[in-house]
Amino acid sequence: TTRAVMNFSDANSTVGVGIGCIGNNHVFLKDSTEKVRIQGSGGISFNGDTAAANALNDYEEGTHVTALVGSGSVYSDANGLSYVKVGNVVTVSGQIRIQTGDAGDIQLTLPFSAGSNANDASHNFVGSLNTYNSTIHASSTAQGICTQIGAGTNHVSFMATWNDSPWTALPTTANGYYRFTITYFTA
Repeated sequence: TTRAVMNFSDANSTVGVGIGCIGNNHVFLKDSTEKVRIQGSGGISFNGDTAAANALNDYEEGTHVTALVGSGSVYSDANGLSYVKVGNVVTVSGQIRIQTGDAGDIQLTLPFSAGSNANDASHNFVGSLNTYNSTIHASSTAQGICTQIGAGTNHVSFMATWNDSPWTALPTTANGYYRFTITYFTA
């Protein structure tokens, strides 16, 4: 392995900073200890870690214009979601307002498809959901509302929960507001 490092320090300090190359990687050192590596194959790793699988290889911030999957529509001035993607973890947040509804379940498109996990493929996410002016369910016994993202899908479903009962999709409610934050894994 080829190693070329340039160290910097002042006359009054025992702390040195180094910048250099090890093979096709660029490294940043403090007191001869590697702190950051820009890997030649792509990605950034920290504290001497050389494994490509551990390298941070993606960061993105953006907006996503969402739509209802199936019937119904969302107001165009209340359909923008913000997201941050770090590696394969995406956090999406926003508020939508249903324009036409009362016809189907709430399923919204997401900026990236969810990954899959052999252990529990449809539950690789966490989220919160608040509603205003919307129907939770015809039954008043619903104990909570939650979000669900299926493995490999690019949409989220809003669900009502009951004790010891299957989750039920929330129906769309015309003029209903839904504010949420969801974090999930991509492929």
